[in-house]
Order: sequence, then C-alpha cells, then structure tokens
Amino acid sequence: MFFNEKRLFWILFGTLILFWMPYFVLSYPGGAWYDTGNQICQIMGAEVLTKANPLLQTLLSGGFFLVGTKLGNPEFGIALYIIIQMITSALVLSYSIISLCRIFKSKWIPILMVISYAIIPVVPLYIITIGKDTNFGIQIVLALTCITNIYQNGMINKIDKVLYPVSIILMSLFRNAGIYLAVLFVIVSVAVASKRRKLSAVLGVGAIVFVLIFQIVSTSAFQIDMKVNETENLSIPLLQMGGYLNEYYDELTEDELHIIDRVISIDKVRREYDVEISDSIKVAYMERNPSQSDLDRFYRLYSRFLYYRGYYLEGL
Repeated sequence: MFFNEKRLFWILFGTLILFWMPYFVLSYPGGAWYDTGNQICQIMGAEVLTKANPLLQTLLSGGFFLVGTKLGNPEFGIALYIIIQMITSALVLSYSIISLCRIFKSKWIPILMVISYAIIPVVPLYIITIGKDTNFGIQIVLALTCITNIYQNGMINKIDKVLYPVSIILMSLFRNAGIYLAVLFVIVSVAVASKRRKLSAVLGVGAIVFVLIFQIVSTSAFQIDMKVNETENLSIPLLQMGGYLNEYYDELTEDELHIIDRVISIDKVRREYDVEISDSIKVAYMERNPSQSDLDRFYRLYSRFLYYRGYYLEGL
C-alpha cells in the first residue's frame, strides 16, 4: 500500500472539519431545509405528526430542538444536531476517499477530493443544514462506498459488514421513497460480489426487512395519518407522470387525459410542475381525492408509459 490508510483517514477527517467550521460559526446554529419547521412543530405538538417527511428525520430534527428547549436554549439543540451531522459526514466522506485511493493508487485522489469537499461552498453549506436531503445524500455515499469495496475485494469486508446494512437502513428511513433505491443497491451489491455473495444478500435483505418492520411498528406506535403517507409514497409516480404530461401533452388521447385528470389536476400540473419538487403535484393529487378505481386505471396507464418511454428516470 502506497499510503497509511489509518493516518490518511484522520488527516482527511480533520481537514474537512477544519474547513467546514467557519461556515458553521458564521451561520450558527446552522441552516435548515424548508420542511424542518413543520417537523419541529410536529414534535413540539403544534401540528399533527405525519409521514409527509421521513419519520426518523422528524424525530431527529424535532428531538434536538426539544432537547435545546428543555435546556433553555433551542439554538443549542440545533447546533448540537449540526455538529453531529458534520462529524458523521466527515467520517463518511473520508472513508469514501480512502476507498478511491485503493482503486486508483494515486496521491492526487485524496488531495483533489478533500479540496472539493472542503473548499467548494455548496458542500459545507449542505453539511451544516438540517434536512432529509443531507442525511439521505450522505447515506448514498456510504452505500456506494461499501458497494465499491465489495466489487474491489469480491466480498464484503469486516467493517462494511456493519456499515453496509446501516447505510441501507438509513437511506430508506431518511427518504420516504428511499427504500426503492436501497433495493436497487442491494441487488447491485449481490451482483458485484464474486465471493460470499450470500452474505451480501443476507445483510442487504435483512436491512430491507428491518426497514419494513420499523415502518409498520412506527406507524402504529405514533398513530400516523396514513392518507398523508399514501401521498408521499405516490410522489415519484406522480412526479414522473407530471413530467410526461408536460412533455407529451399533445400526444395523449382524450381518454388518457381523462384518466390522469381524475387523479391529478392537469391544469394545476401544467402551471406548477417542477421536476425538482413534488409538493405541487402532491397537492394536485390530494385535491382530487381519487377513488381506488381511478387509481387502478391511472397505474395501468402509468405502467404502459413506463414500458414505452425511459422518461420516468428523471422523476427519481
């Protein structure tokens, strides 16, 4: 090995924390995505607890705010959350850089990667912000790193036996539709393992099963409003159909338009559709309140379009 992995890991970790710290100090106690306020209100009892946002993220965001409030300073709770997020993010990114160093065996890899993570402002600003996207993104990096290690070694290594299932679980819990990507990652991890493939399968499938059990138990324990949760689960197909509707509107038949309009308001979608944000299309769905028969016809149409065109990948 052309470098000392342990020593380089801690150098990378310390460098990232050092460069991110000024952003944290200047923006104390940190930033927040627009959903965070609703999540805090739900934990504080000002709003009904739902799964409109991932439950785990809601519990963390509101929980740290509640801890700060109990200690007499809500900002301290937010700052504590950000500090922990900075540490975990630096650990994951440092680990990913080490993995790349093993593959390319170049001293320029750690230099270029740490410069990009430390100096390009969008990265530290992302890291010091509370929200599901930050945690979800970090878990994707961790999962991809573990899969890369499996591919390189032919099997899962000792530390990834813990990190890999943890990344799959957290990826699924930090995004309502994250389990779909997690399932894809599990399939890929099994496919790239040339040795002890069964172990990768057991760890991945076990993580998915854990997520499903958690979702069932948490929904019952916290008495979640399932109507809101249903809308969140539909966000990807709704977003994809909205994109198809905007791009190929003139090619759709009257019957197809009628089926879509029974589920989402076509006028609203054409006015407000944004591929980056699903909020407007979810509102368009909730306003329609479609019947099960309406949804069945919508899904059949969706499946036919999915088979016919590759456009739907953009909604992911």
